[in-house]
Amino acid sequence: MTNKNDIHQEFLKAYEAFSDGIFRHIYFRLMNRERALELMQDTFMKTWDYIGKKGAKDTIKSLLYKIANNLLIDEYRKKKEESLEQLAEKGIVPKIAISTEKIDIKMESEKALKVMEKLEDKYKEAITMRYVEEMSIQEMAKTTGESENNISVRINRALKQLKQLLNG
Repeated sequence: MTNKNDIHQEFLKAYEAFSDGIFRHIYFRLMNRERALELMQDTFMKTWDYIGKKGAKDTIKSLLYKIANNLLIDEYRKKKEESLEQLAEKGIVPKIAISTEKIDIKMESEKALKVMEKLEDKYKEAITMRYVEEMSIQEMAKTTGESENNISVRINRALKQLKQLLNG
């Protein structure tokens, strides 16, 4: 990418390829559609600003998720997060469960999300990034700034804890 037109085209391709994933990434944590859309837009705006000032050193996907995570951290600092159980009591069900038509799948999704809520934040984030966002270990390492080994260990520990919670 040497000129502005190339950068612009690559950015548009990145928006098409990753906007839905970034939205889901944010929505799954906030459970608020409007706020997730706003933060997704902010993610792309900040990414555009960053690329304009410093160029794209990382892969665009890693950069987008890193910025989205930073915006989520800012959001958590601004507002106390409601627990998933409180949302369920209000009748708000995650999009994952709503999109399924079979009741048994919906019930399993709700159970899995309730169990996910019991995981430590670092484990919850690892499971979400790996299996919901389908990020590679390398992408997760770039996004979080941690080593690939730490990410792999965290995923294994998270899966072990999740399995214990689901079976127990």
